[in-house]
Amino acid sequence: MSTTQVSSPVRLGLPGRDTPETLLHVGTALLVVALAVSAFAVWTPFGIAATFVLTLIVSNAMPAGVPVLIICAFLFQNLVVAWFTPYIPDNDTFDALRGTNFIILMTAFGIFLAASFQYRVRALTELRPWLLLSMVLCGTICFYFALGVVHGDPKDAVVYFRNTITPLACFHVAVLAASLYPVDLRKSMLWLGAGAIVYGYAELTFTMDFLGLFHGDQYVERSISRQVETGVWEKALQETGFVYRGIEDVMTTTFFNTPLFNDILPSVFRIGGPNFHPISYAYALSIISAWLLFKGRWVLPLAALPLLLVIGSKGATFMLFVAIAVRLIYSPSRAGLALMAAMALAVVWTTAAIGYGATHGDYHVLGLIAGMRDFLADPLGQGLGLGGNLSSTSINLNWQTAQA
Repeated sequence: MSTTQVSSPVRLGLPGRDTPETLLHVGTALLVVALAVSAFAVWTPFGIAATFVLTLIVSNAMPAGVPVLIICAFLFQNLVVAWFTPYIPDNDTFDALRGTNFIILMTAFGIFLAASFQYRVRALTELRPWLLLSMVLCGTICFYFALGVVHGDPKDAVVYFRNTITPLACFHVAVLAASLYPVDLRKSMLWLGAGAIVYGYAELTFTMDFLGLFHGDQYVERSISRQVETGVWEKALQETGFVYRGIEDVMTTTFFNTPLFNDILPSVFRIGGPNFHPISYAYALSIISAWLLFKGRWVLPLAALPLLLVIGSKGATFMLFVAIAVRLIYSPSRAGLALMAAMALAVVWTTAAIGYGATHGDYHVLGLIAGMRDFLADPLGQGLGLGGNLSSTSINLNWQTAQA
């Protein structure tokens, strides 16, 4: 992002300009992601340096395309990683390749954070409170990250730092880019959403045969190798009689991921999407679909709905249903009513989910309650990564006992 670059007034939807610009943004984003992951496959330090340079170039030459680059990195990066899976020697290198999108995001965040001090940004008075809040939160996260490194496992602290700083970094880049440049995501989101949905149906239809085309099956095997190595499935055999035969056992579940349909509907292949993570993929589909709905696009959101039902992410599915309902009743004269309806549905859903989870031992809800309890007991906390289901302490955790 050049300190001298001045954006022209925002002009969206100019005939003949949108499609080439969209293809440029999406094509550049896909190319940068592919090159960055390839650089990591060569050597991790080289990958970090190359990813930094590539993101720096895009941020300066095409700042309005940085949001598309970030979305593309999080949605399609692991599809590129899968191609390299057979050639990755160890899990540390594998994790490094999967961290490419975080390097892209943090490089863009650093560039846009530095740009926040430019005069033209300081002149935007309505933007100041949001930027100040972003910086304060960033400082707080970094402080607790340092505590986590000192008092716990540095790798666990990095994992939780990544998950905590990511939404803040995305927000900062998005709000600053939208304030300075003519960012129009209408067609970019359409292309990215269409690609994600087509991928989902291909995976659902051809399952392991489809994944095998680009070593996706080996990616999934590598992802669960830690569970195999630590004896998780051996313990499951001893306690429940479940025999782990292959990755299809892990990726097969009941319809809508609930035992309610065990005796009614057959089991389904729980697709993971191009990012190889069912829940993240579901929320990506839901968010993109909701965004497209309010841009007047109905085909892709409706096409995404069956995929959400197969994945079984109840929160993502509920979100899309709410978006469809609000879109049906929305009009400029009834904007307030639509907002109140969405808020009421959100309150009802959240209350019902917490109530059901608390009485049925859902570890998401139990974790929320435990977190609130410990926060009240120690508001200052201990640091990032000290405990939690993503930390190294949870590898051999017995979830049945934890939920008792």
